[in-house]
Amino acid sequence: MQDEIAIALTLTRPGAARVLDLALALDRLPLTRAALAAGAIDERRAAVIADELTGLDDEHAAAVEALIIGKAAEQTTGQLRPAVHRAVTAADPSAAKRRKEEALKGARVETSTAPSGTATMAGRDLPPAEVLAADKYLTALAKAMKKAGVPGTMDLLRARAY
Repeated sequence: MQDEIAIALTLTRPGAARVLDLALALDRLPLTRAALAAGAIDERRAAVIADELTGLDDEHAAAVEALIIGKAAEQTTGQLRPAVHRAVTAADPSAAKRRKEEALKGARVETSTAPSGTATMAGRDLPPAEVLAADKYLTALAKAMKKAGVPGTMDLLRARAY
């Protein structure tokens, strides 16, 4: 189905997967679906709500949705995500753990080209402690390069070390 959506909407496979995931999530989130249809919230806010409610059973999801939907239109996505996350944690404290465990199963490294002609490489759904250790290691390598006389800002040297 994902390939058909990608072709029909002229999307990449990841883009089509996002559309499909949101559509499936909205199927069990009637208040979010209605707010989106009415124009009270945009697709990004709907995606934040759907994303944060992943891992909750239908009963908990409905309770959290009812709790947060009224303020969703007034919040930026940066405000909405932690608000929904707090409500999810209050409704089902083990949901965050289950969600994290599930996400770790999909850990990956993605690459893409940027409009500037450069490229991007990013790790997704990695263990936080390992990401922190890798970040510190990149900084240490960059500092060693700087000390050895390699020119460039710390950001540039960290990128080279990466």
